[in-house]
Amino acid sequence: MAGLMTAAKGLSWPFRLLVSMLLGILLPVTFFGSILLQTDGTEPRDFCIPTERESGMLMLQMNSGGQAPYTCELNWSLAVIYILPSAILFGVLFFAVWTLVRRR
Repeated sequence: MAGLMTAAKGLSWPFRLLVSMLLGILLPVTFFGSILLQTDGTEPRDFCIPTERESGMLMLQMNSGGQAPYTCELNWSLAVIYILPSAILFGVLFFAVWTLVRRR
């Protein structure tokens, strides 16, 4: 544990900010991605735009058991609206905690 603390103290603040923002983005993307995979693209609502056949971005079978196969075309504007605020919040929290641990 002491080695980890020593390594964290030697990093510059721009690097810590970059890593914090990447972790902040990774957390909500993982959360919403797991929901999309578990529900085959039907939840969160309107996150996936159903497209016929295999022309969608994500190969999720949105119409299982139906006549026509549908895949998921990601609604980028809604994805950004869902992910960006929580990514900023988690990124700021990661950076603040890392800064407080570093000053210790």
